[in-house]
Amino acid sequence: MTSVLPQTEENIACLEASKLYCIRNDDLVFAFNGDILGDVANDLSQNIPEGHGLIGTVLVGIHKIFAVPRISGRRVGVQTEQLFDSHGKKMWKNFHEPRMRRHANGLDGVLDFSFSNTPAYAALRWNRQQKIWFGPYVFPDFPVRFRARGSGITYVGSQSERRKPILEGLAQAHPLKIADQPIFGKDVAAFLTGGAGVLNIHHTEGIYSEVPRILKTYMAGKILYSEELAYPFIAGRHYLPLSDLGSPSRDPRDIFATLQREIALPFRFSLFLQRFLQL
Repeated sequence: MTSVLPQTEENIACLEASKLYCIRNDDLVFAFNGDILGDVANDLSQNIPEGHGLIGTVLVGIHKIFAVPRISGRRVGVQTEQLFDSHGKKMWKNFHEPRMRRHANGLDGVLDFSFSNTPAYAALRWNRQQKIWFGPYVFPDFPVRFRARGSGITYVGSQSERRKPILEGLAQAHPLKIADQPIFGKDVAAFLTGGAGVLNIHHTEGIYSEVPRILKTYMAGKILYSEELAYPFIAGRHYLPLSDLGSPSRDPRDIFATLQREIALPFRFSLFLQRFLQL
């Protein structure tokens, strides 16, 4: 890792004083609040090329950050919450309009993982809306190898009131490997790599995409078996539906290759960073 600018060190001290945790990749700093967002921040920080030359701060999970910290240099935010599903149904909404306006004013750019969240920003002024990028721009610049070996379909995540009976029903018919406690970072990667695929069940009813889980699945070299996901993910093309558990209707290797070609390469995280940190 190269030496960092004094500005970077000063910003890290300011962020930590604001009770945020930090991960540094040269002069690019990722700030977050809590283990789950830290996992997202860590994955994103590892998905940019070496010698990137980018200087700035990435606030991951801005729904958890009340105001933009007073730090120098360029600042961007990552919005991870599901605000609407693909049919316009309101989901859980921790990112209220006043906070959204503050972030749009104080940040140079915002990445919102979901195209379906577009209506949430409709009240912003036009020049503020231009700061918002929609889509799963989380993938690495480097190719990931498909890993065919593994047994069972893995599941990592909470077992909500909706998820638990679905998981129990699927486990009666298919060899599932369910993590029995919250795991993060390298433990998640090792757990997913040991399976033949990854299972995704929505926390609540709706059509939306759990982008951090999709990213982890891809980075593990596996394919996802999921309830219906929102655009741009297409069942039978970028992931397999739950009906394919036990008997895939399409070769998992082809699913992975299509996901890599049509999603991972066009939606690289570095494209977002270059757009808003290199002006």
